[in-house]
Amino acid sequence: MFKLKKLNMDVFKLRNRRDFVYCLVVLLQICSVSASDDELCPLSCECTREDNTTDALNVVCDSFYQFTGNIPANTKYLVYQNSRFDYLPMNAFMDYKLLKSISFVNASIGTVRACSFAELESMERISFEKCQIDVIQGNAFSNLGNIDEVIFREVSVNDITSFAFHNLTHLDYLTFEKVYIRLINRYSFQQLNNIKRVKFANSRIDYLRTSGFSKIANLTDVQFLNISFGSLHCNTLDTLAENTNTMTMTNLLFNCTCGLAWMWKEFSNESSISPFASQNGNTCAGKGDISGIGVAQACPDADSRGEGCQPLLPSPPHSCSKNYDEPLNPVTKVPYPTSSKRSNTAATFKIDKYIIMQFMLVLVCCNYGI
Repeated sequence: MFKLKKLNMDVFKLRNRRDFVYCLVVLLQICSVSASDDELCPLSCECTREDNTTDALNVVCDSFYQFTGNIPANTKYLVYQNSRFDYLPMNAFMDYKLLKSISFVNASIGTVRACSFAELESMERISFEKCQIDVIQGNAFSNLGNIDEVIFREVSVNDITSFAFHNLTHLDYLTFEKVYIRLINRYSFQQLNNIKRVKFANSRIDYLRTSGFSKIANLTDVQFLNISFGSLHCNTLDTLAENTNTMTMTNLLFNCTCGLAWMWKEFSNESSISPFASQNGNTCAGKGDISGIGVAQACPDADSRGEGCQPLLPSPPHSCSKNYDEPLNPVTKVPYPTSSKRSNTAATFKIDKYIIMQFMLVLVCCNYGI
């Protein structure tokens, strides 16, 4: 009887060990990927091979709270969603030579730092959708060429500083739709050249300062549609109108005070793009259609009609370098935990804390024969 019980116990232990080894093998198989992949997919990201003919990846990262610099080098399409960043660092995406598209969706960003999106060429798309941004610093979007589209949709921006959009050439579309912008500073949009379409639509801009648009050349189409302006200074819409083939301004709401008096002088004789054409639906807040309002009604004091067009001193932009972050406040790229290596073609791989807990539970159960 004793020998039989001992034999049964030995068999039970053997089965425990065998089951444990089996569970361990299964776990290793789950975590393993193709040996040819040499990059790791960051935790909370999904890395998907685009197709069989390329190693390019589509990477979607969810619920990030600190910017990471270890996205796989062969990333082609990158999305950050439901995330919050104190800042986007200088030259954040310069290392990713295959990158074609960067998207931020439902994200909160404190500061888009100078040169965050500098020196990127041949991109297809940079987009911000349903985002809140506090500050876009000077040169944040600079020296961008041959990009299909830069788009802000359903975005709130507190402050666009001088030279934030500088030296943008040969873009197809620069678009702001359903945005709220508190302040566009002087020279915020400078050297926009050879762009097919610049569009602001269904938005509110509280303050658009003098020379907010400057050194503009060869724009094909500019559209301001359904925009509410708080304070609008000179060398803004008029600068765009003088340097574009087609300028459309419809359903605009102006605060018609002395700060807007410059517009009667600039646009009164330009019926093709004038906000004073009755069919355009442009109005003065509380005063009706702007086509029926004269400058004397908007600003009875003739001596105050230059308030919205003050001269500015030159302010050259700084250039973006190949270095990272701000010289006086260096911040290195933050390493971020990685999951396992990427999965094979057309498959995704994602590990979160719940899956890890499940793996641990399986190992415990196997160990104790449960």
